[in-house]
Amino acid sequence: YYGSVSRTFTLAQDVDEAGRRQHRSGAGGTGRHVGSKPLLARSPQHERPHVPALTQRRAARGLRTVLTPHPLEAARLLGLADARAVQADRLDAARALARRFGAVVVLKGSGTIVDDGVATPWINPSGNALLATAGTGDVLTGLIGGLWSSRRDSAGTTADLAALVAAAVWRHGDAADQALAGGRRVLLAGELI
Repeated sequence: YYGSVSRTFTLAQDVDEAGRRQHRSGAGGTGRHVGSKPLLARSPQHERPHVPALTQRRAARGLRTVLTPHPLEAARLLGLADARAVQADRLDAARALARRFGAVVVLKGSGTIVDDGVATPWINPSGNALLATAGTGDVLTGLIGGLWSSRRDSAGTTADLAALVAAAVWRHGDAADQALAGGRRVLLAGELI
């Protein structure tokens, strides 16, 4: 993607010409790195990748996407000035993102929210401040992408996908909780794996 949102994490499922499922995950800043253009260009549904347009076109084609923004990224996607409006009503912001982009949304932060735009949002009880470290969102994106791509049915319905995403979010937070319980005061992203 290219545009005003520089670090939104996306996961997407596509179906190739032979009917095989393919999953892609794009990490933060993907659109700003020249090496990412070939990966993004292989997605036939877009000419110029940009998160809002890409997710809306994917939803129109019945393809699913997972977005994992932190509050500032969420504010940018919603056209808000800053993260304060998102933080003031995180549930509303997650729901608005899910509905606007036809995606399962993981609004990161204390009490990470998973919302598919239809069912009751889920608030993650696991996790702690150790996750406020560079790269931990990348690990979460990889965990979600790995779980999603390993499913034969590719997570079935959107509700099934939201449940899979919620499980990944909980595992991610639980790893940080275990580290804290073990006496850790600092956690590097690679240690979550």
